[in-house]
Formats: sequence, structure tokens, C-alpha cells
Amino acid sequence: MTIVGKMMAIGVLVLSILQGGLTVMLFVARSNWVNQTKVLTAQVAASNASAVQYQAEAEAARADAKGAEAILKAQVAKQDQELKAQLQQNAGLDKQLSDQTVKTREQIAVAQAAQRDAALRQVDNDRMLGVVKERDVQIANLVTENKKEREDRVNAEIQRTTAILSSQKMEEKLREAVKEIAKRGPAGSGGGTPSVSAKPNMQNPPAETIEGLVAEADSTGLMELTIGSDAGLKEGHTLELFRIAAIPQQSQYLGMVRIRKVSATKAVAEPVGRLAAPPRPGDHVSSRILGGGN
Repeated sequence: MTIVGKMMAIGVLVLSILQGGLTVMLFVARSNWVNQTKVLTAQVAASNASAVQYQAEAEAARADAKGAEAILKAQVAKQDQELKAQLQQNAGLDKQLSDQTVKTREQIAVAQAAQRDAALRQVDNDRMLGVVKERDVQIANLVTENKKEREDRVNAEIQRTTAILSSQKMEEKLREAVKEIAKRGPAGSGGGTPSVSAKPNMQNPPAETIEGLVAEADSTGLMELTIGSDAGLKEGHTLELFRIAAIPQQSQYLGMVRIRKVSATKAVAEPVGRLAAPPRPGDHVSSRILGGGN
């Protein structure tokens, strides 16, 4: 065998080895590819199943999302309507508030004007009150003066009437005394001058000043008085009877009365002589006329 044949035999051998190696490598690679293909096929099948499940879930999620979206849209629409209604209501309230603010300002202006007027009126009222008080003082003084003047006139009238009646009584007593002396004869033959204390019309006033009123009076002239023994009255005492009227000129001295019966708080009196007018409830009795004497 030549060298060339040897070389060719070696080359064939090398090629055979290479071919065998390649065949082994191809077989191994094919086996791995088949195994890998099975694994990938199983993975793809699992992925497809998962994809189907995911798609179903996605569809369900889409349906839920559409329902939720519809609900949200409805809620949004409702809230939009409520917001619009609230905005309209707020606009109305703003207008009412604005109108009320204007009215309040007008009322405040009116109130301030009223306060100013009230202050001016208060000043006028205070001034008028001062004038009224001055007039009240003047009227009170005038009333006091008139009352004192009326009392003075009443007292003067009573004193005048009392003086006249006293003079008349004295004249009557003197005439009666003269008649009595004439009846008894000359002085000393009848035992002296008769005692005037025995005269039924002799004055016998209480020692203390006593004043009262006529409570009742009858047609005979008897009268019930509002004072009695507690005031110091006794049977036989005499009192002056007079009437005080609102008009001083109408005040009147009526005459003298004598006490017939006495209780603690009441007394019965009868006229002494003829009275100037019949007695009546409200007439005054006193142990002395103001300003007069017994």
C-alpha cells in the first residue's frame, strides 16, 4: 500500500470517525430536541389552558368592569344632578342672603335713626319732666296755700258764727238772769243771785280737747257720736257742733250739744237750744272751736 493509499485510508477513517461523532451528536441532539419539544408542547398546552382561563376571567372582569362602570356612571350622573341642584339652591340662598343683608342694613339704618329720634325725644321728655316737676311743685304749693287759706276761712267763719251765737246766748242768759232777779225781788231777799250752773243751756266742755264725728242723727235731733268715755267724755259734757264743707263759705257752726249717754267708744248727744241746721252724719263735734273760746 502506498503512502497515498495510507493517507486516504487514514482520511477515510478520520471522516468515518467524524461522521460517527456527528451521528452520535445528531442523535443526542434529536433526543434532546424531542424531549424539549414534549416539554415545550406540555408548557404550551398548559399555557393555552391558562390563557383560556385567563380569557374567561378577563371577560368576566370586563363584564364586571362594564357593570361597575355603568353603576359609576349612574352615580356620577346622580351626583352631577345633585350638585347642580345644590348649586341652584346655593344660588337661591346667596340671593336670599344678599336680600336679607340689604334688609338688615336698611333695618339697622332705621334702628339708628329711631335711636337718634329716641335720644332727642328723651331730651325733650327730660326737659318736659323738669317743667312738669316745677309745675307740680307750684301746684302743690298752691294746693297747700289754698288748703291753708280755706282752713283759715273756715275757722274764721266758724269763729265769727261762734261769736255771734255766743253773743246771742249771753244776751239770752242776761235776759233770763234779769227776769229771775226781778221775780225774786230785791237783792238778799231771795238768798242771793241764782247759780247759772243750774241752767240747762250752760256750757260744760271736757277739760281736754276732744274731737269726733256724728255717726247717726234722727229727726228729733238726737245724734250718735263716734267718741265715748275712752276719749274722756262724761254725761253732762257739752260739745260744739259744726259742719265743714269743701267750699269754705258753706261751712257752718250749728250750735251746742249735751252728752246724754256714754259708752266706751260711743255717746248719745242732744241739742242745747235750737241748732242752726239739723245734724247729719259727718258733722264735727269738738270741745272747742279752733280759734274760739268757751
